[in-house]
Amino acid sequence: MDFAFSEEEVAIDEGLGNPKLCRNPGPGLYSHGPPFTSTPHILQQHEALSARELDHIFPIIDPKAKPATNHKVMVNSSNSSHMEGFSIDRPPFFSGNDYFYWKNRMTWFLKSMDLWDVIEDGPYIPTKIENGVVVSKPKQEWDEFDRKKIQLNARVIHCLYCAIDRNEYNHICQCKSAKDIWRWLEIIHEGNNKVKESKINILMRSYELFFMKDDESIVEMFTRFTNIINELQALGKVYTEYEKVMKILRSLPKKWEIKVTVIQEAKDLTKLPLEELIGSLMAYEITMKSRQQVEDMKKKSIIFKASIIDKEEEEASEEDEDLALIIRKIKKFIKCEKNKEKKFYPKKDSQKKELSNVENRRKT
Repeated sequence: MDFAFSEEEVAIDEGLGNPKLCRNPGPGLYSHGPPFTSTPHILQQHEALSARELDHIFPIIDPKAKPATNHKVMVNSSNSSHMEGFSIDRPPFFSGNDYFYWKNRMTWFLKSMDLWDVIEDGPYIPTKIENGVVVSKPKQEWDEFDRKKIQLNARVIHCLYCAIDRNEYNHICQCKSAKDIWRWLEIIHEGNNKVKESKINILMRSYELFFMKDDESIVEMFTRFTNIINELQALGKVYTEYEKVMKILRSLPKKWEIKVTVIQEAKDLTKLPLEELIGSLMAYEITMKSRQQVEDMKKKSIIFKASIIDKEEEEASEEDEDLALIIRKIKKFIKCEKNKEKKFYPKKDSQKKELSNVENRRKT
């Protein structure tokens, strides 16, 4: 069968997911492909021929099948920060929230690109020695090495511009070096030395008052603990491994007292890594949960047996009450019958008494 379409028109575009013949060559809604739904209309003869050929080229295997991709999903360059995790060459995006998290990620990103020296040392300035004095080189005397070193500052500035939103850009757009940009972001989100000291005091108090909650798991507790430690470390306050281990052990509730005692006696806490401590506590937590489940099952079985016994006793007591009620009704019935006899035969009883009295008189 000869088709009315060329091979170029039938070829599927991998970027758009549909063949060229499905796109309207002119401007409009369908210039990049067919719509997901369309309004039916009466086909002309040439349109009907094209439709039959399309049905033959692209047969519908399952009419009820859902589309493999979401036709409504549109990629917006302004929201590209949400896709940053898919590329190791894309800097982490900062929108003004959680600066400590972004700062740490951005630091390692720049180090991985061999650009961190520009942040620490500032932009490279070509120099030369004249009459025993170090002076700046004029631009006309720059060599290839000088140009590459100067270009590094522009590369880092470009990375930082790509990693921040418009509000953050407004804060640092006047800076001429990557080092100044980094310093201004630190001042804005961390503050000066006095502000840092105040934040450190607040976090240190949270550290000192830290304890594990009753309804909290080891992982949840450790997550809260590391958040405090990381923020303190970002502000320059660092705790040793031993201090962290001791703080974790002191923060555990009373039900962990046996485990804490065992760890203190069996381990050298000055050499105990924090991850080993957390692993030991997590293993003990699993053991406690399994024991608790066994105890709960035992309690449920005891309660179930007790409920069965109570039910049987209730049924027996109900039977006894029913029997007692029947006996009471029988007694009441007999009593009623006796009262009826007395009411219907009172004369006979009086005549019997008179005859007995007369006989007694005769005998006397």
